[in-house]
Amino acid sequence: MNRNHVLSQAVDARFYESKLKDWYERSSIRTSPRRLLLKEDAEGKVYFPPDLVPIIGHRLVRDQGQDVAQRLIVQHLYAYLDFTAALEHDVVNRVTQRIAQQRAGFELPQAMVMDAYKIYCDEAYHALFSADIREQIHAATTVAPLGSMGDSTCLRRLQVVLAGLSPDLQWPAEVCFSIVSETLISAILSRVPRDARVVPTIRLVVADHARDEARHHAYFANLLERAWPQLDADRKAVLGPLLADFVLVFLEPDLAAVRGHLLRDLSAGPGAGLGPPRRSGHPASVRTPGHLRGPGDPCGLPGHRPPGLTPVPRSPAGAAPGRLETAAGAVLCCPVDHGSLLREPDGHRCRACHRLFKEVDGLPDLAYSPLPDVDGHVPYLWSDVFHLENILRQLVRPQSVVLEVCSGPNIVVPLLLKRLDRAVTYLSIGINSAHLLQQRQGVNFPVQSIRGDATALPLAAQSVDLYVGHHAINDIWLTKGEAGVTRSYHEMHRVLKADGYLVQSDCVLQHDSRVGDPSTKLIGLGSLARFLDERRYRWEQSSGGELDWIVASPTQSLRIEPSPDYSI
Repeated sequence: MNRNHVLSQAVDARFYESKLKDWYERSSIRTSPRRLLLKEDAEGKVYFPPDLVPIIGHRLVRDQGQDVAQRLIVQHLYAYLDFTAALEHDVVNRVTQRIAQQRAGFELPQAMVMDAYKIYCDEAYHALFSADIREQIHAATTVAPLGSMGDSTCLRRLQVVLAGLSPDLQWPAEVCFSIVSETLISAILSRVPRDARVVPTIRLVVADHARDEARHHAYFANLLERAWPQLDADRKAVLGPLLADFVLVFLEPDLAAVRGHLLRDLSAGPGAGLGPPRRSGHPASVRTPGHLRGPGDPCGLPGHRPPGLTPVPRSPAGAAPGRLETAAGAVLCCPVDHGSLLREPDGHRCRACHRLFKEVDGLPDLAYSPLPDVDGHVPYLWSDVFHLENILRQLVRPQSVVLEVCSGPNIVVPLLLKRLDRAVTYLSIGINSAHLLQQRQGVNFPVQSIRGDATALPLAAQSVDLYVGHHAINDIWLTKGEAGVTRSYHEMHRVLKADGYLVQSDCVLQHDSRVGDPSTKLIGLGSLARFLDERRYRWEQSSGGELDWIVASPTQSLRIEPSPDYSI
């Protein structure tokens, strides 16, 4: 199908049936009155369906009484209203405005252009009545909103994605995001108006919104059908996976907002919220399995740093090895189901599966199963060190969490981090506790040593800013084969932040003296490159010293300046 035929179909009005023909008679901005919150209507009612706020079912929240549960329900409603206002203003109306002004970059029938004006008015009104009812609720309940307008992890995820795209892809990505947001009818819009427990005014506001969005759904579904064929193959290759990612972002609960409500409520002062945690298992620290995590959650939020994850102050080597700094402990989780960990006298216990991970040789032992030694103990050559130092200098940001897997006793990475003089948290994860202790004692830099496995990392999702694996691919392959290497890639992808980086070095395995059969040959970086391509990572490969290196990021553009020449 040639481009001219695609364009003729896109602008052919015969294939567009407008759902906004009676907009002047049916839209909420034209027909609905301002919704006023009456105090007497709220008596004996809730401001939001309790089953849509599952945190209030946690036993520690229940123990605090109904007042705390009611405040959390109101905060959840605030978050919904704030997200609605920000989404309509900052995203959807940017798209409808450009369509209405015929600056969208693709051809549409004139009826769709005029309908974009109508949707622009609708969305502006949705933002207005969301902000209006928010103010009324605040006045009626005296519960102050803890979030701010636009403080949504979903919208922050969009900004992270856009920042990592080239300028020619940013606009169509915004269109895709708007299409997803306008075609996914949420449980809130469908359930709140029918829930007799909810304050009547809230039900009416959501019902007004739902009626308009039903028409917008049809419009944006048609927009996708017409705009997509007008994109070239390269753009489709990037935007296709993004559509799926955006769908997931909208369907996942905003766990970061829930955590924020709990933690900021705690800091509001006596009597303002849950009060200080009185025992372990406080709901603010409950982690959710990876498949349920929300963007923005400390287990899965791009760009979000969990509370307490601050730079580790310099401390002398030889500190008690079994006690992790606060920053390192904040990102640890169970390697089996990624549940949060409870510190006990003899180790760490998972709050989800109740496994106890004891200490071994004074180190936290979070290895999932008794596995062969996968610690890398291939020495760095000086040329490798110079090349790695050049990479770290360009990628390491202050307050970063830097993870090295299969480090063995090597002290090169912590030594280079010390030379950079940037406050970071350095985690070293390996199976061999003797190697971990040797590394820890070999450098005057705070090394957070954890016995664990690269194929089942005991770290929360999206908790790592920089993932380093020197020769790790070889070491994993030698003990677990290609399946283990693939699993390590998935773990790397899980723990890496959306705006983070990974650095992997490797070489042809037949050059490794530990391989019995010299004919054995596996170029690990080739399999890594395929994995990165499948997930649309941005990556580049370079040679430094005796090894090849790959530097990659899920979203960030890469341009590693070449290493200076060194003479030894």
